[in-house]
Amino acid sequence: MSRGPRSRRTRTLTWGELTRAAVLGLLCLAAFVVTAQVSLAGALRDRFPQLALRFEPADAEAQGSLAALIASSDPRPLALKAAQSLAQRAIRRNVLSPVAVRTLGEIRADGGELGKRDSDAAKLFAEAERLSRRDLMTQIWLAEFDLNRGDVPGVLRHFDIALRTSDSGEDSLFPLLVAASSNKGLADALAARMRARPDWAQPFANYLLGGQVPPTISAYIYQNALDARNPADLKLIETLTQRLADAGETDLVLALADHFRLATGGPTLVANGGFESRGGVQPFDWSLTGEADLWAAVEPGPRGGKVLALNASNGQSGNLARQLVRLPPGTYRLSAEVGNIPGDTYLRPTLTVRCAGQNQVELARVKPTSDGARTQRVGTTLIVPQDCCLQWILVSMSGADQPPDDLPWVDNVALVRSGA
Repeated sequence: MSRGPRSRRTRTLTWGELTRAAVLGLLCLAAFVVTAQVSLAGALRDRFPQLALRFEPADAEAQGSLAALIASSDPRPLALKAAQSLAQRAIRRNVLSPVAVRTLGEIRADGGELGKRDSDAAKLFAEAERLSRRDLMTQIWLAEFDLNRGDVPGVLRHFDIALRTSDSGEDSLFPLLVAASSNKGLADALAARMRARPDWAQPFANYLLGGQVPPTISAYIYQNALDARNPADLKLIETLTQRLADAGETDLVLALADHFRLATGGPTLVANGGFESRGGVQPFDWSLTGEADLWAAVEPGPRGGKVLALNASNGQSGNLARQLVRLPPGTYRLSAEVGNIPGDTYLRPTLTVRCAGQNQVELARVKPTSDGARTQRVGTTLIVPQDCCLQWILVSMSGADQPPDDLPWVDNVALVRSGA
């Protein structure tokens, strides 16, 4: 006799079990909400402290950040009082909040007797630094405080800490470091620190190339911090020297050239006048233009060796090559070999020597007197005056609408002192 399927009984939850499940669910939901609030507050507290406090009104770091924001943006007494209250509230919740302690220091620095307020503020900032060396504004204030009291090692220590611990500090710290470097003692200490090659030394050296930096500061730090035997340093030195030469800062160019031994012209006083080698330091070696319709390039010559081929087309004209030389006052002979000279005298290459610096006086100009492919020598005499300590040699040319079949060239550029 077969049996039918067994019936299954469904167990009904008791009220107690339902209550416990509901409470557990509510606790999980509450935990999720709290976690979300804390996470949102943590993400917003630094940049948007007011918004962070909407999610987590008791967040000590957001309170400290808001206090710092108010103190730095609103100097009115009522606003400073509100910032002070917020900072104190943040410290009561978290005694390890460097931002809140630093904000109290900022407020203290703005009030009271000068001597006492600086002393009290310095104590608060020192405490903020003890809590966290990574607080950028604390390090900046302490650096300025040490600068005002002549503590050069202290200034550099705070800048060094800030640059090593802040991912975004360079934009605000480099201009301050340049301004502080007008103090010679600090500039010397800064150069010594850079010679130890901290991570920020190379970016700061690049920053010194900018037009916003006084050229005297850039040149002084380069002379005392960089090593021309290091290829990366040499490239920086070369770039700064070229920019100073373009700006007519001849005294600074001479100082760099003497310190790093950049000018290496031989008996002809022109570096690489035959274009047979490269590796000199610009601007004391040839700098060649490389535009689409205006360029110069070292190419094989018609008699072996190398020449400088010249191209100017589509009506373009300008300097194709240049080199800075250092001729003492006196009389000199400029000479060069040229070839593939066009018939139109306007299109023929020109060699010019003029003073570098502010006056830009032209000392000599020469161009071929005849055309043709054959090699011909050109030359002229020039006199270097007393107030012309550096000179540019320029190779320039004007172009026709179409480039010639055979490019003009120049070779064996030389300057020789008369009677030498």
